[in-house]
Amino acid sequence: VHQLITAQKETLGNAKRLQAILDTAVDGIITIDTRGSVLSFNKRAQVIFGYFPHEVIGQNIKTLMPDPYQSEHDTYLANFMGTGEKKIIGIGREVEGLRRDGHIFPMELAVSEVKVGDDITFTGIVRDISERKEIERMKDQLVSTVSHELRTPLTIILGYLPFLTDQEKIPAPEMVADFAKKMEVSGKHLLEMLNDLLDIS
Repeated sequence: VHQLITAQKETLGNAKRLQAILDTAVDGIITIDTRGSVLSFNKRAQVIFGYFPHEVIGQNIKTLMPDPYQSEHDTYLANFMGTGEKKIIGIGREVEGLRRDGHIFPMELAVSEVKVGDDITFTGIVRDISERKEIERMKDQLVSTVSHELRTPLTIILGYLPFLTDQEKIPAPEMVADFAKKMEVSGKHLLEMLNDLLDIS
């Protein structure tokens, strides 16, 4: 009896340690069975999706997916169990998740298969990449804006330069002064943009 109690305490202690590890992970960790039912849902997954564990455990994982992932998931699981064909398992990829409030967000998903005897469990590691995607979008927008803004003053400067470098084309002094003024304004504009870019970086 003493050995049985000791073994139970050890098992309970191991379970608590495992749960503590899962709950302090920086990524969402979700496990499901072969039917797609959620078995576990760590604290980071709660933050990412907005659900408490008791609201998700026992439910189909499709609850956390928008279409087309939602409608394809059961078919994918059935195909995998029938044929062993792996489309996601062992491969990290970008997909979309569905929060409790209905908001769809980008996430990285890595799925692994765990076999214990005849039981198969799937573990999904989830990382919310909304912030990274927003930074990428802002960066792309900045590059687009800057490329346009840089071209305009450069076009002005390069457009007037031929009149000032070719002895035969040099215009009247008042026109030279006007060209020089416009080139100066464009040059200052370029310098301001370059300084702004350095500040941003």
